[in-house]
Amino acid sequence: MVRRSGFLSLFLVTAMGALAAGWWMIRSGSSGEGTAPVLAPPPGPVDVTLRPVGRIAPGTVVADVPPHGWSHLVIRSHTRVADDSLNKVSDTFARLTSMLFTAIVADVRAPAESPDKGPYRLEKFATGVGVEIDGHLVIVTSETQEELGAGLGFMERTALRSGEEQIANARCAARTPTMAVLDFQGIRVIDGKHRDVITRYAVLVHPETGRLDTVLWQFPLRAEAGEPEPAAPLDPVVWLQPGAIDDCPLHIDRSEFILGVPTKKGFAMERCPGGERTLPFPEGLEALAARRPLTPEAVRTLEAGIRELLWGGTETDRPPAGKR
Repeated sequence: MVRRSGFLSLFLVTAMGALAAGWWMIRSGSSGEGTAPVLAPPPGPVDVTLRPVGRIAPGTVVADVPPHGWSHLVIRSHTRVADDSLNKVSDTFARLTSMLFTAIVADVRAPAESPDKGPYRLEKFATGVGVEIDGHLVIVTSETQEELGAGLGFMERTALRSGEEQIANARCAARTPTMAVLDFQGIRVIDGKHRDVITRYAVLVHPETGRLDTVLWQFPLRAEAGEPEPAAPLDPVVWLQPGAIDDCPLHIDRSEFILGVPTKKGFAMERCPGGERTLPFPEGLEALAARRPLTPEAVRTLEAGIRELLWGGTETDRPPAGKR
């Protein structure tokens, strides 16, 4: 294995991109007998200006419960070298792959005049990268890691900088009072090839109950010959468990190494993040789910469809959650 800083930088650009993760799709809102009506989103502005995703404050402890100052842990994701790829890298490299974690958090609020009744809204959301310090998982930055007690060496600091650079590329693609669409770039194995993908998260709040649900899916960043344009989602919709803790194995492709140093596509996710609960993609909305940039009309349609998919009708009306 090569132990040069360039090796680590190239690695973590991919590894941290693989951490994050993407979004889902919807059921069409028919109103026939026995079908619940579409749950239309509450009125409010739709912002489709691409904006960086906010950062979690350094020093924040991200356990299995919502961190201080936030109402919800959306997902905490940990990368590692996949078992069948361990023989392709050194022990040092495998350790660095699993050193960092990433997290997404959200805060749901109600109006001050009716704090227990709503209507609830998605007040804010953020992402960050962290390491283990004294048995706690702590958000850090290159500037704060020493002060917070991480005491990272040269190789670990190089890995952290690369992780921060990848997180900085995350974008909020759309925003309403009760939904945020977050896009994270990464690399995934598709038909045996390592390809650029977008992991798209839709974080939704039920305005009457304050319940927060997150769905996600992935789609290719660029279509290849013979593929639809815009690209279609790669999998069924993933429906995150509350406070999801994700194990993200990375596949290694030695053909993407040059003189022992991995290129950007040397490492790739093996699957969409987020666990085992999946929902079928409703017909006709795949292209909308992968649209970039999104339009206000598309955002309204997507939010209405997701709300119906997750919260419409009774338990028996909803599509069954599947296992991957």
